[in-house]
Amino acid sequence: MPDGEIRKAGFGDYVGENLGKINAIEQQGIRVTESLPDGLGCWQTRSVRLGLNGVRGDDVNGSQYGS
Repeated sequence: MPDGEIRKAGFGDYVGENLGKINAIEQQGIRVTESLPDGLGCWQTRSVRLGLNGVRGDDVNGSQYGS
């Protein structure tokens, strides 16, 4: 749960609620690999890019989110 504080994060650090690990820091955003429960007792992994202010994010399949 967010506590309203800003913290520095870097390559290899964990962020977010889905065990997200920072894989790369790029000009367009931060690449994160997340592990999500699939509801069947297993975990699925996905890679996403968290866009910076004014930059649109996407997942590895090209689906876009944010604005």
